[in-house]
Amino acid sequence: SCNNDHVYLAGEQSVIWRTSDDHAFPGVEESAYSVARHIFDNSMTSLWLGEYFVPDWDMFRCVEWHAEIHAIARAIAGCPVYISDRADEFKEECHAAQARTILSQLAFADGSILRSRRAGRPTADCIGKNPLEEDVLFKVYNYNNVNGSVAVFNLRANCSHRVSGYLCASDVDIFRNHQQIEQYEYDRQRYVLWNWKSLDVSRVSSIDEPHRVELRSMTGAMFVVAPIFRTSTENEECAFLGIRGKLNAGFPILSSTLDKSTNQVSAQLGKCEGILTIWHSRGVNGILECIIQVHDDNKKTVSDSQRVEYFVGQEGADSGTVDLQLPACRNGGTLLIQLRVNEQVSVLQ
Repeated sequence: SCNNDHVYLAGEQSVIWRTSDDHAFPGVEESAYSVARHIFDNSMTSLWLGEYFVPDWDMFRCVEWHAEIHAIARAIAGCPVYISDRADEFKEECHAAQARTILSQLAFADGSILRSRRAGRPTADCIGKNPLEEDVLFKVYNYNNVNGSVAVFNLRANCSHRVSGYLCASDVDIFRNHQQIEQYEYDRQRYVLWNWKSLDVSRVSSIDEPHRVELRSMTGAMFVVAPIFRTSTENEECAFLGIRGKLNAGFPILSSTLDKSTNQVSAQLGKCEGILTIWHSRGVNGILECIIQVHDDNKKTVSDSQRVEYFVGQEGADSGTVDLQLPACRNGGTLLIQLRVNEQVSVLQ
């Protein structure tokens, strides 16, 4: 797929390009090594082809044992998503339920996917290593409009022991180089790492501060890397993490801003549904007020603002997350979310 003349001749005909050989065949069970090699090959090939095309990591089966690791790979790849299960495989409820779970993590209810802005590429410290044979974790990064994403894989097929490694915010190159996000008033050293599945949150005070990850053989983990906004009120901090239950959770967040005159933090969301998770620097006994405005681009109207009260957390807590139930936003509309805490106990004002 890296043949130079093919790239040149096809470049004006298509924006999508297969970045690997076929890896799954009808009636042939996909081995652990085949799955690992497929993820590794596509990631490395995207270093080159990702500069010119939208990568196509090929289809996968969502009722097999390897469905989750394939799904994580597709979410970080910035590629189309399509499956190759036979229709009769969904007759069994257990298979149908697994397929619904996997696909709901990759797409909205209408079938549209949460695709990252670029092709997923291996992080700089993984280039030159062989995660298929060495005890190293393989990391692939991508980013959306505000947040970054890092997928971490243990690609040691049939390995009996866990493999550990580290990720950091600087694995996402736009944070390291401050590219394309100059307009956002965020703290360029402090970030929140959010594990989409376990919902574990880790605040890092330096862009290069390592966060330890340990994985068993042929598993993966997906992390949101969210920049922190710091208000001038007692140095309170917050970050918009993403949509709960989606692998590419940060996809809907189009922008996030801090109004220094009012210490009000806002986020604009595109197409979204479900629950938005927000991190704040310390829990307090207070009420978080969220004003949600729905802007419908088709009707050119703005709905009435909704004021929703949420209990922030227990007094004395070091940090916490708040979940906001969002109204559905489709048809090219956007959501504007403004956050503040009541005046008696201030976290965000």
